[in-house]
Order: sequence, then structure tokens, then C-alpha cells
Amino acid sequence: MSRNKGDISFLALILGILTGTIITLLFTPKSGKDFREDIKGKVNELPNEAEKIMKDFKKIYNEMYNFLKSFSEEKAGLACENIKQGSEKVKQIFEEQKEKAKAALEEAKKKIDEKLQEK
Repeated sequence: MSRNKGDISFLALILGILTGTIITLLFTPKSGKDFREDIKGKVNELPNEAEKIMKDFKKIYNEMYNFLKSFSEEKAGLACENIKQGSEKVKQIFEEQKEKAKAALEEAKKKIDEKLQEK
């Protein structure tokens, strides 16, 4: 099963917390009984810490998702507006050129008629 970057990052975070906890406990001068109680307490805290981290991760994920969704919707709206404005401009230019072509055709017809009448 392949994992995405988010899964690997989350796993690395949990392993980092666990490693840091173990190293701290190993280098703290305590009696065996106190040391075992500390380890037991830390192990019992891990599910709560993992749950808190997951909640934070989900919150950040949802915020990013909503931001990107609204951003893309905004950009899509702007793109549609630009396309609409562009198509209106093309239509206007087309109509102007159509009128110029009609005028040029009428002028050409007149000149042809004049040349024919001269003969």
C-alpha cells in the first residue's frame, strides 16, 4: 500500500514525539520505580497526544481545503468574466469589420457599375 506525504509526515511526527520522550526519560536520573511510573504515564498519554495531533491536522486540512476551494471558485469566476468580456470585444470587432466590408463591397459595386456604364 502506498502512502502519501501527509501520512508519512504524520508518522514521522508521532515517531519524533515518542523518540524524544524516551530519550528524555533515559537521561533523567530517577529510581527504577519512578522511571517505570514515568514511562507508564507517558505511554498512557500517547493516545491522547495522537488524538490531539489528529484533530489539529484535520482542522488545518479543512481550513486549507476550504481556502483552496474558495480560491479556485473565485478564480473560475474571474476567468468566466474575462471570457465573457473577451467574447463581447470579439463580437464588437467582428461587427465593425462586417460593416467596413459591407461599405467596401458597396464601393466596389459602384465602381464596377461606373466602369460598365462608361463602356
